[in-house]
Amino acid sequence: MAESGGSSFEPENNVGLAFGLNVMAGACTGIGAVLVVLKKDIGPVATGGVLTFSAGVMVFVSFVEIYMSKSLDAFKGYFDEKVGLDDELSSSRAFQVSMASFFGGILITMGLDYLVHFLHDLRERKRSGSGRDLSGMDVEAAAEGDAPGGEEGEKPGPEEVSESNLVTAGLITAVAIALHNFPEGLATFMAALVDAKLGAAMAIAIAIHNIPEGMAVALPIFKATGSRWKAVLLGTLSGLTEPLGGLVGYLVVVNTGMSDLAYAILFGVVAGMMVYISMEELFPLALKYDAENKIATKTFYLGMLVIGLSLVFFTI
Repeated sequence: MAESGGSSFEPENNVGLAFGLNVMAGACTGIGAVLVVLKKDIGPVATGGVLTFSAGVMVFVSFVEIYMSKSLDAFKGYFDEKVGLDDELSSSRAFQVSMASFFGGILITMGLDYLVHFLHDLRERKRSGSGRDLSGMDVEAAAEGDAPGGEEGEKPGPEEVSESNLVTAGLITAVAIALHNFPEGLATFMAALVDAKLGAAMAIAIAIHNIPEGMAVALPIFKATGSRWKAVLLGTLSGLTEPLGGLVGYLVVVNTGMSDLAYAILFGVVAGMMVYISMEELFPLALKYDAENKIATKTFYLGMLVIGLSLVFFTI
């Protein structure tokens, strides 16, 4: 039986790697911002496919690795060793509390999502009544590569939007993306802390979908101000709450020496957060880009297959 203060989770001393992956993934919003100011277009259908590919990776990893392998096993070990339950009862208790922590993560992220929508509604009430939706995910404009700096004297068209509305849209979008990037940073840090391969897979998936998020922030800012550096700066900063999530993970986990129970709860919560983000944010946004669903659902399964095969490869 393990000592009461010990933990069966021994981090692989990946703190530096975990922070590095956080910064890399978060900074990819800056790539999206750069694409906007360079007027580069990766195409709406391809963008939708990229989003669902990363969603497939995160959903599969959340269920198979984080929830089943990390959270459920940790709860099982806790009830076996610390509580002293028999095998059948400890398995039942582990399943019950891991399920509760998983849905707790969903509820936490849902609360953040409601906060984002509250900020969006607040912006809408302050608008001057143009009627055009320039919220964070102005999908049609981003997909078409719509950016300022075209022909001299170019007009916004009949749905004229003021500069202040565009700037507000970009700022609200930046706040919204920053809020939902926080749990992504926590998830990546925790995964990399105990398993470098798992952390790398999470970071790559998050980095991929951060590119269109950076585009969504930079687009209205660039339209309103014509300033490339402002658009790139705000687009990049919106992703830097991911390292902040990693910092919180470090302060809570590494600095305090968490118990098996705390690890188990946190991994369950992180799994719920990642599934919510994938299904509530990434998938609907992808289907806005790929409205006819030409590849979106297929690349979701492809993402699951790719990460599944990579996990199999690491067991050989």
